[in-house]
Amino acid sequence: PVLSVVPDDFRGGYEATRHLIRLGRRRIGFVSGPTGWIVCKERHSGYLAALHEFGLEADEAREASGDWSVESGRQAAAAILERGSDVDALFVANDLMALGAIRALRERGLRVPEDVAVVGYDNRAVAAVADPPLTTVQLPLGNIGRRAAQELLRLMERRPAHADTPASRVQIHCPLVIRDSCGYRPV
Repeated sequence: PVLSVVPDDFRGGYEATRHLIRLGRRRIGFVSGPTGWIVCKERHSGYLAALHEFGLEADEAREASGDWSVESGRQAAAAILERGSDVDALFVANDLMALGAIRALRERGLRVPEDVAVVGYDNRAVAAVADPPLTTVQLPLGNIGRRAAQELLRLMERRPAHADTPASRVQIHCPLVIRDSCGYRPV
């Protein structure tokens, strides 16, 4: 039995995609990290759930994957565009790949956010100084660490060392940080 404290990547993917939909975007692509990673699967599932909730169809031609690097994000976005996909938004599974996706869009004469809105994931420091500043899902590492420590202390206080601990998964909320790359900033 294992206790884990993890980000709620499903909800993060859902909220990022829902935000784009609420801004009027209807042809939303997804750039994943490595396809075998659970975080990628959860972010993708959240993306699909938001599309479904709003009556939008998923289109595999609007999806590609990378390896978390800027260059792989550029290549993934380029692959989506080369398929003739007419995306008006991209949800990208991390900020570095999102920067690469923005580069690919610009290389094809597309403007961010006017032509294609972009949302990343992680809220790395570079997101705030990107051009345009990147809307992103915050990966709250401090909150995850604090909660993990609290859970560990709770288990140590309440359970003898030899007792079985039931498996438990605690998910931490990942809030959306809205900046200019999606075309909307709160006042």
